[in-house]
Amino acid sequence: MPAPPKKIDRIQEELTALHALRENPRAPQSLARLRHALADKSNFIVAAAAEVIATAELVELLPLLPPAFERFLEAPTRTDKGCKAKIALADALYRNESQDTALFRMGLRHVQPEPVWGGQQDTAAELRGLCALALANISPPDVIEDLADLLADKEPTARALCARALGASGREEAVPLLRFKIRIGDPSGEVLLESFAALLSLVPTRALPICAAALDEGDEARREAATLALGQSRREDALPILTVLSERVPIPDRRTPLLAIAMLRTSAGFEYLMQLVQTAPASLAALAIRALAVHRYDDALRSRVREAAQKRDEPSLLRTFDESFLAR
Repeated sequence: MPAPPKKIDRIQEELTALHALRENPRAPQSLARLRHALADKSNFIVAAAAEVIATAELVELLPLLPPAFERFLEAPTRTDKGCKAKIALADALYRNESQDTALFRMGLRHVQPEPVWGGQQDTAAELRGLCALALANISPPDVIEDLADLLADKEPTARALCARALGASGREEAVPLLRFKIRIGDPSGEVLLESFAALLSLVPTRALPICAAALDEGDEARREAATLALGQSRREDALPILTVLSERVPIPDRRTPLLAIAMLRTSAGFEYLMQLVQTAPASLAALAIRALAVHRYDDALRSRVREAAQKRDEPSLLRTFDESFLAR
């Protein structure tokens, strides 16, 4: 049943007022309004208040967030549809480095199936992943046990954030879990990407050959995840692995390796791509231009790529440049 018009008007007015508090969130009247908003029954209003607190780092209001969080754990599909309030409250606590292990463990275990067209959807997946990241930041002694089950969560969002949390934990015990996840695979490419990236952050020297081996396998999803994770790592020693991959596959399949090389942000990587723009066949040069366009807001690089394309006297490359670097 839709909310009555007067209730909708009240919520909208309060949301507008809370948004305006961003201009001066520490003013006494702003703090008072945020305190009042956190006690509201509307999950939209509480979520908006939590977002202001998170952005402004209002640590003095953090003690008010756990009671609000627990309140929305009661009859959650009625009081907090979409898990909006709990996600915003947990995020505010996480971003302000709360040490509330008990609250984050509650969030880690929370499941909230809600009816959608054709079935049900668990709206708490992001909450579980966010709480995993918070627990990794706190790093209690048994944090890996907290996270292990979540790596097998039904929802890909929760699994992906769990893999990221394992990487952020800095714990050696996380390495076997990540290697196992990579080996058995995952239906979600994002989960595989986060798993490779986490492994590279924890044990980069040991992870590089694992990523390189994945590039030789027949599983396309695993190959792409390993490739992008190498690019995200920004490690100079990842460049030879990516260039070998790029040069051994057909030109149409080089898009992802070239993008990963651009993501490295290394001078050697940029020079490799610029050489392709200057001398490679037009189809390969176009892929290099598109890869470099990930840095389209770098004025100096943009000028270099434009100049190289102009010197080729290839109208198709100039069109690729315009489409990649100038399109909004």
